[in-house]
This record gives sequence, structure tokens and C-alpha cells, in this order.
Amino acid sequence: MGQSKETRESGERRGDDQRIIGDYELIRRLGRGGFSTVYLARHRILSRWSRVALKHLHTPLDSPEAREQFSAETRLLEQLSHPHILPLLDAGIDQDEFPYLVTPYAAGGSLRQRLRRAGGHPLPIEELVQIISQIGAALQYAHGRGVIHRDLKPENILFDADGQALLADFGMALLLSSRSLEAVSLSGTPAYMAPEQFRGQVGRASDQYALACIAYELSTGRRVFDEQEPLALMRCHVEEDPEPPRRFNPHLPPAVEAAILRGLAKEREARYPSVGDFVAALLAGAGALVPPQPQAAPAWKGAIWGEPAAQAVPGAGGATQMLPDESEAEHKPEWLGLANLPRRAAVQRERQAEGETRRQVSQRETWWRFPHLRRLQARRELPGTGEGGQEPGLSMPPALRDQSAIRPALPEPSRKGLKSVVHPFEGAAPSTRSLGRPQGKKHTTVQRRRGLLLVSSAAVVLALLTGLVVAYADPLALGPLGAALPIGSPLATVRITPASVLLTRQYLITAVLQTPSAALRQIQARRLSATLRSPAKTVQATGHGMTPATQAHGTITFFNEAGVSQTVPQGTLFNIAKANLSVVTDETVTIAPVQDLNNPPSATAKAHVIQPGAAGNLPARAIDNWCCSSELDIWARSSAFTGGQDPQPYTYIQRSDIDNVANPLKASLLQQAQGQIQQQARSGERLVGPDCSTAINSNHQVGDHASSATITVSATCSAEAYNQQAALDMATTLLQQEAARDPGPAYALAGQISSTIIDASLADPQSGRLIITVKAQGRWTYRFNEGAQQHLIQVLAGKSRSQALQLLQRQPGVSQADINIVRSNNDQLPDNPALIAVIIENSS
Repeated sequence: MGQSKETRESGERRGDDQRIIGDYELIRRLGRGGFSTVYLARHRILSRWSRVALKHLHTPLDSPEAREQFSAETRLLEQLSHPHILPLLDAGIDQDEFPYLVTPYAAGGSLRQRLRRAGGHPLPIEELVQIISQIGAALQYAHGRGVIHRDLKPENILFDADGQALLADFGMALLLSSRSLEAVSLSGTPAYMAPEQFRGQVGRASDQYALACIAYELSTGRRVFDEQEPLALMRCHVEEDPEPPRRFNPHLPPAVEAAILRGLAKEREARYPSVGDFVAALLAGAGALVPPQPQAAPAWKGAIWGEPAAQAVPGAGGATQMLPDESEAEHKPEWLGLANLPRRAAVQRERQAEGETRRQVSQRETWWRFPHLRRLQARRELPGTGEGGQEPGLSMPPALRDQSAIRPALPEPSRKGLKSVVHPFEGAAPSTRSLGRPQGKKHTTVQRRRGLLLVSSAAVVLALLTGLVVAYADPLALGPLGAALPIGSPLATVRITPASVLLTRQYLITAVLQTPSAALRQIQARRLSATLRSPAKTVQATGHGMTPATQAHGTITFFNEAGVSQTVPQGTLFNIAKANLSVVTDETVTIAPVQDLNNPPSATAKAHVIQPGAAGNLPARAIDNWCCSSELDIWARSSAFTGGQDPQPYTYIQRSDIDNVANPLKASLLQQAQGQIQQQARSGERLVGPDCSTAINSNHQVGDHASSATITVSATCSAEAYNQQAALDMATTLLQQEAARDPGPAYALAGQISSTIIDASLADPQSGRLIITVKAQGRWTYRFNEGAQQHLIQVLAGKSRSQALQLLQRQPGVSQADINIVRSNNDQLPDNPALIAVIIENSS
């Protein structure tokens, strides 16, 4: 999210004016940057935090999503625990929705301050090795958990009171990159940014490049490139090779120089495989004992920057504790987790299905035991009543069927005078009775009917009395009637809304042309291309012009008949009156003195006719006379003058001649090429591109003297295709893996995971590598299985309603709870657990 300049400036002024942020009192300002202001602060209550550094960010969290993302990221920062990473002590959001982070105050200052004190001189090799090895170990630890720093520089390397190096500002790396894709590409300091970082491509190799820049500066006392402007620095980092460090520090071991220059390689593949390898090479070159490199923990398959792998271990009451993954001790590669995803997913689905079946069976029994719950469930738009009043898919438990069959005993009627009797509980209309005696005797028939009525009435009374006794002892035996009667044992209904966690993450997934690796979060990509060429088309030239008239050129030979040498200067003019032309010499000539009048010496000079045009093409000896002046004895004789030409009309090729033909062809060819790219895409594939270009070929270029030109146009389009469902499925799997760790196995996915592709861009045109940003979101709800529900019923039996509610609120996984008790004057739950029902509500 961006913010206006006014908002940012007001935020800065507010931070300077206020003296309290959260629970912290500001002592003084330590520094200000483009994204935050850092203060020396102290906690208002806790004395152990009397001197801390509070970083107040200038970007407000102006939406619930931003605040939830900030909370998730600070939890990740809290889990970065390493001796050389500045720990996060606290975090919060002030009253104006601006976030802040709290870390220990580094009393030893920053590496930038040490370099300033060095005054441009290199640091001792021992100090260089110590700093680079400690920061390298911190980076290796973070990289193993999927966290990229993105802004490594001397200002972000601090020292504690004992002189130990601490890597700071991981918070800016996470928070800046999460706000927008633009922030990812722009985060960093140009003087220490890798070439690919200027193109928006950030990875572990980028941090290695920045660490090599710092090693260069420590070993030489100067930065890799001294430019100050960001654009100039970008050009240097991308195109220019750095000066060898030994040119500025001859005492630097050659192997150390080689390690630094390899870390500064332009291509990521040319650098060391990891920061740990770079540090090991540097230490080996310095002759230092290389400490054993800690094994990188399996990379967290969670958000873009990661967290340490962990197992959810059941604790008291279903809570979870984060413990190191056992696979870390075995140093298994992180791709083992993804390789076993299908089997793990199948096992998890089987367990969920088994638990769901048990829960449904338990709930069915509860519904049959408590008729008012069936009515409540019907109002919640669950399946209605089927045949015989039984909910579809719900079978009455055998024990309850036996209870519903309990009926009052009916006295056996006399078989002598009564052939058939209707049971009073069958509910059928009285049928015609056949009496033993002839029906012609009316008096006997009436008496028998009266006797039958008395017997039936007695049976009804007996049934009612039996029902009252049963209702008081066990109301469930009477079915719906038992819940409606105002007498009998109390019934209790416990409604629980389970706790839920909404997980929202963004994942960077790479699509590659070669074989993808699930461990590297890669999916398959394809390169599509199409090239079309138009037929040749000839266009007439429309440009018209006139060639200028040209001058005629020739030579004049001078003969010296004097006894001394003579000179004819450049620019000597000859007029030819009959042709109305003038000829002038183009050079100076000197003629030797005559020795023999029959063979006088001569010298020839170049000349041209001043008037341009064909009239200047003079024949030989057009000039054949004495030259120059009467005092000179020089005879001049001209050769033929040629090359004079009058103005001539001509045609030439104009830009519009080519464009009028090429532009319509380009538009048509581009449309056809793009259509071919779309046709090459397979079902379910998504395209990045296409990128198209055109080329014009002509046998004559603009300005050529020609009457026509023949033109052809070609169009080429290329695009990268990837299976968008594969990217969505990978993001779904990564979110499921993260949920298995936190909130843990006690929670189950409620509904489906929603995955959306936010952006897809071509990161490397040569290799065809795509970077796909996928947002995955899902809600996990605490699972109350049958055993947990039975345990709650046993605990709540006999408790008062207030005591039961207090117990429920302390139970893990309970968000809200309510208890409804009927037929109880003292607001107490039944002592008999069988009379308590638990309903798990849907959590939203």
C-alpha cells in the first residue's frame, strides 16, 4: 500500500512530537530513514528494558488485512533466534495505526561507524574475518528458514557491548516486501544491491552479493563502486567489473581477493552455492580455521520469507508447543517433506473422515435422545423429516428404539366373549367388534360394549400413570412428550463455538522450462512462439528533388620562356570571352628557367570553371595564350574541361512510402501471431505475455534515389505458459503444511482453502523463468471429537450453570459457550451425563 507525501510527513512530525509510543517513553531520536524513524526508548514499567531501540514505521496499517499481516510477520521475526541476529523484543501498533518494533539497543554502534573511524583505510584481516563469518552465519541461518534480508549494508550490522556483530533490520525486509510487489523490487540500498535485484529478482544469492560488497569495503576501505546516483550505481553493478581489491590493499591474501570477486559475480550461478560456502572460502583464504558450518534447518514451507520447521506436540488441554523437527537432527533435505505430500494428505483425509463419521454417529444419537435438538437442527436448515418422522440419513439407535417401544401392559381380554381388541396406543379408530352371542339380542350387546369401554378406560389410566413414573425417572423414554412435560429430571444443552484461526499467506512459486522441483516450489512452464512474414510488396517513391549543377574541371599547363624561374599563384583567373566563362587555378605552380627556347620548361596546375553547368565542359586549348601579365614570358594552354552538369530532377524513397505499406502489414501480422500463441495454449494454462516485435526489410532505405522499393514485414511473438491450477494446488499444499504446524493438528480445515493468483511475471527472459505470486487463505477450527465431547459432559455433570460456563471458557479451543437448562429450579446441570447434550456450532 502506498501513502501520500503529506501522510508520511505528518507521521514523521507526529513521531517527533509525541514522547510516548505504546508502553515506551522516547528518550531521543537515533536516526531517520525513508521508511522509519528509530528512537532510544525505555519501557514505562519493566526496568530490564530501560534502554531499547524502537523503530517507528511510517506506513500506517489502514486495513484489517494489513494489521493481521503485521501480526503474522512479527511472529515470524520473533522466531528468528540466532546469536548474531538482533532479536525482536516487542511489537505493536500505536493509536494512529502506525506499527513499531522494539529491539535491544546495540551499544557498540554500527559497522558504518567503524568504517568512518578507519578513515578510508582497510580493517585488519582478523577483524574482517570475524565480522563476515558472524554475519554470514546469521544469513545462513535465516536462509535455511526461507528468510531473505534484502537490504544488507554496514548500517544494518551492529555490535553489542562485547564487540559481537549483530544483523539487524530483518523486520524491514519482511514488512516492506509484504506491502506490495513493487516494494519487493524497490527494497535495498543501490550501493550493495546485486544486479538481479535491480530487476526485481531477490534471492539468497542477492544477500551473498551484498555480503561480498561489505567484505570488499572492509578489505579496501572503499565501496565497490564510488558512484552516488542510483542510476549510475545500477549501471556499474549490472555492467562493470569491480577493481581487484589487492590494487588498493596489496597485503590482502590473493585467495581472499578471489573469494570476494566470486561473490561479486554478475550472474547468480557464478557465485557460491550458499553464503556458508562463501564464508568458508573467505576464511580458508585468510588462513583462518574454518568453523564447522551449522546445518541449515529445513526451510519453512510457509509464507514468502519463512519460519523454522516445527512439530505440534499436544500439550495440556489440547494446546500445542513448538519443538524442533526431528528431521533437523538427521539433516534431511527439505524436499523430503514435499515429496511425501500425497501420502501425508491421504492419511490426513482418512483420519478426518474417520473422526467426522464418529462425530456424526454421536450427533445422531444425541438428536434421537433429545427431540428438541432435532427441531432446532431442522430450523438450522439441515435435512428435513423423512418417512415416519425420521430424519433422512439418521437411524435411530437400537437402545432408543427399545426405549420407544416401552408401553403400559394391557390386561389380557377374555377370549370367550371378545374376538378382537384395539390396543389403545395404536391410535387406530375402533373397529367393529364381533361378539360371541347372536347380535339379535340388543341388551346383551349393550352390556358387552359397556364392559369393553370400562376395560379400555382402565388401560388408558394405567398407561398415563406408568408414563408419569417413567417420565420422572427417564423423560427420554417418552420421546417428544418427555421434553414437553414440566416434570421429571432436568435436561441440559451445551452449545460451543470452537476457536478458529484464519491463515492468509502469499507464496512465490517459480515456473521453469526444465524439469521442475517441488522442493524449490517449482512448476512446469512452456515457451510458446509464432513468427509470420508478409508477402513482398512494391511501393513507388514519392520524393522528388533536383541535383545541383556541377562545375567542370581540367588542367592548365604553363610554359616558361624566360631565363629565370617564374611562379603562377593559386587563384589565377582566365576569362574566356566567347563562352562567357571564367577559369581559375586551384594550386600554385613554379616553372624552372628556360635553357632551350625550342624546349621550354613547363608546369601543370589544376583548375575549374567558375560557372557550374554543362557549358563549362571546354575543349582542349580553350585557353592558349600568354598568361598573367606582359612582364611575364609564360604561355598558358588548357586541357579539355569535363564534369560540368546542369541540374537534374530525381525521385527518392521517403519514410512515409515505407510506413504506409509496413504499418497495416504489422498490425495484421501481430494480430495473427498473437492468435497463434493463444491457439498453442492448452486447457488450464495461463499465459504471461505475449511479447511481440516486428521487423521491416526493404531493398532501399529512406533517402535512397530510387523510383520504387520492395518491402516485406515480419512479426514474432513469444509467451510463457504455466498451469495455473498447479500453482494454486502448490499454494494450497504449502498453507496446509503451515497449518499443520501452527495452529497444529488439534485444528481442522473448515471449508475449502481459497487460492488466488495475484501476479505472474517473467523474471528471466533467457531462461524463461516465471515468478508467480499466489495468495492462499483458509480457516482452521478446533476439533471437538467424540472423546472430547464426552469428557466435557463428564466434567460439567452436576455443576451449576455459572461454574460450567467458567470451566468451558478455560477449555482449549472454546471461543464461546452457552448452556440451556430445562426443568431445573436451581439452574444446575443434571447429575446424569446421559441427560446433557453438546452441540458444536459453526464458527465463522
